[in-house]
Amino acid sequence: MATQYVWTKCTDKQHKIVLKSEFIYAMWHWGRARGGSQIAIEVRTSFVGDGANMELIFKGEKSKKFGSLKEKVFANRYRGIVELPDNFEIGEDIWFEVKFPKQGIKGESNRIPAYPKPIMNSLSWNQEIAHRGDVLKLTGEFSKIEPHADCTVTIYEYDRDGSHDKIIDIPTSLKGTSLELLWEFEYHEDTDEIPTQEEMERVGGAYNPPEYFFVVDFDGCKFGTEQESGILGF
Repeated sequence: MATQYVWTKCTDKQHKIVLKSEFIYAMWHWGRARGGSQIAIEVRTSFVGDGANMELIFKGEKSKKFGSLKEKVFANRYRGIVELPDNFEIGEDIWFEVKFPKQGIKGESNRIPAYPKPIMNSLSWNQEIAHRGDVLKLTGEFSKIEPHADCTVTIYEYDRDGSHDKIIDIPTSLKGTSLELLWEFEYHEDTDEIPTQEEMERVGGAYNPPEYFFVVDFDGCKFGTEQESGILGF
């Protein structure tokens, strides 16, 4: 906690005061880290001055030092994104040290458990075409991951220009190291508004039915963003 200053001198004279620079806290923004992902960090200080030079040193219980940064602090706060290496051991604690060389102050962040970057062996739908009301099975096989790891499966409607629309986020856990998830397919748009092939041909186009793919996210480490699951058609 920063020092509290209480003014006790008379106010009708000039006084010279020295404000003491202090480290308040440093923290990871997530409760755990995954190799190969990005994670937000924050540092708070008091009276270090705008543009103060800061050194960050990232350490692991078993990885030892795995990175460093030199940054500047403005308004007594720094927020940034850190790219994590792939090779953590399962559950090892990581943290970072903070140093201000000119001010002579330093501190340390909280410690969070870290996990290695998983390897995706496969992602797939159980069928290529879906109809309203179909219950689809989404599967995936992973290695170099702790059993029953938590993840989020996100289903997107595919867009050829890359502007994919998110349909739903589904939090789930692996069964061992395998993904098995059931999802009931529902198409909520009005099918009367879908142009026929004849209507598309009049304007020189061709009908492309709605298509879908899914992405699996382990603590910011994402798999399937290049449609490795395959494309599901409606």
